[in-house]
Amino acid sequence: MNRAICQKHETVKVLGCSNLEEESVKTDLFFTWYTKGCKGSSKQPHMLKLKDWPPSESFKECLPNHFEEFVSYLPYKEYTHPVSGSINLAVKFPDGWLKPDMGPKAYIAYGFAKELGFGDSVTKLHCDMSDAVNVLTHVAEVKLGYEDVTAIEKLMPKNLEQDKRELHDIHQDGEANDIISSDTGAKDFIIFLQQFNYNKIITF
Repeated sequence: MNRAICQKHETVKVLGCSNLEEESVKTDLFFTWYTKGCKGSSKQPHMLKLKDWPPSESFKECLPNHFEEFVSYLPYKEYTHPVSGSINLAVKFPDGWLKPDMGPKAYIAYGFAKELGFGDSVTKLHCDMSDAVNVLTHVAEVKLGYEDVTAIEKLMPKNLEQDKRELHDIHQDGEANDIISSDTGAKDFIIFLQQFNYNKIITF
């Protein structure tokens, strides 16, 4: 997949999970970091994710071989096949109508099993416009060295304090503020967030 994407796109736009800012990264570098990891000057791993790719063209046109292979693995094809699902309402639109983008779309994210205290690549709670099927297709493990872990652990208290301040700013009024801004409430909420972290994943 790396090779196929690099042939068509020199760069990709990714989201930095620690600051929620979008940036352009060379495609080959993004996949190299996916398998080998990437650290900044503070030894903290860069947390990046490529979501809803390709953004404009269809997956079938961009990566036809990957499209066919992916569709062959879909469960319940009557519902999920994006072209010929017999009871998939989205494929029944008449010609000339504006049809929804049935995907698939790639979601490639960096992440760690242990919460590091600064952002994560987990998709937040949201509502899709239509039913969606997520298929995990690949996981790559990147192990941190002892020096990296030590440097990160020194920074974690500062990161957690920043999280508490941001949570307090978000919940400025109502009962939510009373719960989150309290010392135990903030800790409980942070612990809750820590339960949902994964290694680097590729899903469609």
